[in-house]
Amino acid sequence: MTRPSAQPGDGRIRLTRQRVLTAALDLVDAEGLDKLSMRRLAKVLDRNPMALYRYTANRSALLDAIVEHVMDQLTIPTDGDWESLLRRTGHNFRTLALDHPHVVPLLVTRPLTTPLALRP
Repeated sequence: MTRPSAQPGDGRIRLTRQRVLTAALDLVDAEGLDKLSMRRLAKVLDRNPMALYRYTANRSALLDAIVEHVMDQLTIPTDGDWESLLRRTGHNFRTLALDHPHVVPLLVTRPLTTPLALRP
């Protein structure tokens, strides 16, 4: 039996971790890190704030997840000499930083404690 995408008669789309992270990133992109709170994010998602704790433990874990979500978008080329690889990776990171300027302080100051940090 498949799970419905929303509560019966509710009309809302079912939350997933991906939806929560995307909404959080959209909120940060639009309004900045200072405006991100569990209550504000819950309001954007039209949910009770307690519902978000199923997908992230607290605001700090949410910030870590946003960093991982953004860094997952970074493409690292694998062909060419090391100088061109480094140059293209730098350009890709710059593009990512320009796409999400309010997330840059998180990218450069928060230590990665997620599985992304463990990859080679």
